[in-house]
Amino acid sequence: MLIPFLIILLILDNNNEPLPGAKVEIVGTNKVCYTDLHGHCVVPSDCNVMVDYISYKTKVVSKDSLEYPIVLQPR
Repeated sequence: MLIPFLIILLILDNNNEPLPGAKVEIVGTNKVCYTDLHGHCVVPSDCNVMVDYISYKTKVVSKDSLEYPIVLQPR
């Protein structure tokens, strides 16, 4: 069994500003983390994530097409 690496995600708004407190959920589990003051959070590299923030469109990012940084668009 392979042990997944951890990756640091960076969540930004459409102006490239960090989104502190953005909710990052590991899809298919009940595991959730929130970004720090700089828009970072740590998740396993082998998961799909759903990112949500007030007044922004929710974004689901596949582990196979993970983008860095993850940029959210306003609603």
